[in-house]
Amino acid sequence: MNSSSESKRIQSRIRSCLWEGIYGAAIGGLVALAVELPLLGSLIGVAIAVILVLLSTRYAYHCSYVGERGIALSYLKGHRSAQPQTRIFCFQDGKNLYTQQTRSYYNGIYTGTTFNYRWTRLSTPDFKLEGAHRSEKGNPPPENLWHFADAAEGAWSVHLLQLVDQQLDQLGYVEFPIKSSLNAVRIGSGFMEFEEKMAPVNG
Repeated sequence: MNSSSESKRIQSRIRSCLWEGIYGAAIGGLVALAVELPLLGSLIGVAIAVILVLLSTRYAYHCSYVGERGIALSYLKGHRSAQPQTRIFCFQDGKNLYTQQTRSYYNGIYTGTTFNYRWTRLSTPDFKLEGAHRSEKGNPPPENLWHFADAAEGAWSVHLLQLVDQQLDQLGYVEFPIKSSLNAVRIGSGFMEFEEKMAPVNG
C-alpha cells in the first residue's frame, strides 16, 4: 500500500465522518422533537454518528483479478495483520448472472447506491459481489468494489459469447433464463419460445 492510497483512504474517512455526523445529528434532532428532551436527542445523535462512522470506515482492503476464465478477490478486514481471504469463481462452473442496482433517495435527496452481482453455479453456492457507493452521477471512486464487479460482468459476457455457437450446434437454440413468471426464453433460427414456470402441485 503506497502513500497515495493511504492518503485517499484518510480523505475518504473524513468525508464519511462528515456525512455520518450529519445523519446522526438529523436523527437526534427528530428524537429530540419526539420526546421533547433536547439533551437526550443530542446524545442519541452523537452515539448514532459514532457507530455509523466506525462501521463505514473500518479497515478493509481488497485486491481483485479478472481473467478470461474467471475472477478472484482477496481482501483484508479488521486490521493489517489479519489473515487474507480469497474467493475464486471459474466461469466454467457458472450458470447464470443476475445483477441489481438500487439508487436510494430520501425526501428527494440522493443517499446512496447499492449493487448486487450474483452468479449461480452448477453445484456449489452462488458467487456474490455486493457493495455500495455514493456517486449519484458517473462512476464511483476507483477503489470501490463496483469496478471489479463491472469488469467481471464484462468478462463473463465474453465467455458466454464463446459458448453461443456451441449451444446452437448442439441444441438448435440459445436459452436465456428470466426471473419472472417465465422460466426461460429460447431463441433459435426463425423461432422464439417462452417456457412458463410450472405451478406448484399440492399433495
